[in-house]
Amino acid sequence: MKENILKKEWSKRDVKRARNLLTGKTNERTIKALHSAVCYTLDKWCGEGELDQEQLIVLKSMLQGCRFEVEVYREE
Repeated sequence: MKENILKKEWSKRDVKRARNLLTGKTNERTIKALHSAVCYTLDKWCGEGELDQEQLIVLKSMLQGCRFEVEVYREE
């Protein structure tokens, strides 16, 4: 079941809704903690609640994007 969700084609509406899930300011440490928690939850997924799993997959990619942005714009 997990494979089917991962291969799902996202419509423009799905992508727009996913981008609007989170807005706000946080620090790098919080982003890393949230990303790690979402990844852990998906790795240990017991198969209940397909909608929850889909939302976690979207959240994982959003948080990964945040982590990339932190790396790109990091002041040295």
